[in-house]
Amino acid sequence: MLERARTRYVGTYEDTGDEYLVLPDDPKLIYKVVLDRHYLELKEHDRILFEIIEIKQGVIRAALVKKIGSKEDLGIDIDAIAYNHLIEPTFSQEIINEAKSLKYELDDHQKEIRKDLRDLSFLTIDPASALDLDDAIYVKKIDDDSYNLKVAIADVCHYVKFDGPMDRGARTKATSVYLANKVIPMLPEELSNDLCSLNPGVDKFVIVGDLMIDGTGKIMSHEFYPAIINSHKRFSYEEVNEYFSATNDLKDVDPSIRQMLDEARVLAKILRRMKIKRGYLQFDVDETSIELDDRFEPINILKKPHGEAQEMIEDFMVAANEAVCLFASKYNLDFIYRVHPKPAVHKLNSFANW
Repeated sequence: MLERARTRYVGTYEDTGDEYLVLPDDPKLIYKVVLDRHYLELKEHDRILFEIIEIKQGVIRAALVKKIGSKEDLGIDIDAIAYNHLIEPTFSQEIINEAKSLKYELDDHQKEIRKDLRDLSFLTIDPASALDLDDAIYVKKIDDDSYNLKVAIADVCHYVKFDGPMDRGARTKATSVYLANKVIPMLPEELSNDLCSLNPGVDKFVIVGDLMIDGTGKIMSHEFYPAIINSHKRFSYEEVNEYFSATNDLKDVDPSIRQMLDEARVLAKILRRMKIKRGYLQFDVDETSIELDDRFEPINILKKPHGEAQEMIEDFMVAANEAVCLFASKYNLDFIYRVHPKPAVHKLNSFANW
């Protein structure tokens, strides 16, 4: 063996008086795990992250990487799961310092390179509990056969400098991780919940996908550019679903916003018809969430509602992504492709019979 693919694991500390043992969570670690020395900060039954130094004569010699917490701490098992999957829930001081130094600054250069779309009624539609509002939409019916869809995405690259501390940290994490009781963000909250969250009434830097779509759902033209927006309204999925089902008239919302929701709804139906015409398959797979008590113990499994508002945003994001692909193809840009193998015949037969 030249190199171990993994050397860090989670376990429970046990002090026998003669040895400093660790009971690993991973059942594949069948050898006895012994810490290389006594660590004063550790107490009996502490949950720890350890690193394998060597395996010799059926004994794993390990070093303490980090004390995760006491076995009695609330939510400690969820934290341990994160560490067991090599997910670091915290940020280094270097990353924290970089994030705290950032601020929104509309200088002459930004005014020059960005379109000012602050007068347009962009809005966000997200789960009611969401803190990271990273996309906003604007829809306008031009005539009976054309719509303008603008999808604005928070301009993270404006703040995250290439190969800086935050960039390197984000590359390591690759994504935000949603656990039962919390979110482990890919980027510090100064960005994810503030500078790069398209909160209403606040100027934000974005990248806009600007699409013209005809009455059949075909993208007639598209362009992408940096811009400044100011979200005019934050909606939850529940509010928009209630509006679409006529159980909430949103009478306190500006009439122009309600009109845009109506036009957006029509456009989404057009896009969905086009997808079905192309052979789109819709799999109704229920998404669930875990309900926890005040000790973070699971007490219920809940089905997440998935209504017309969720489908509308999905359709708009798919359209924007399709426009990105058209753009990349037009200019012969290097691109990342996700290629799926053909489904196995027996699986297709099983699906057809089902």
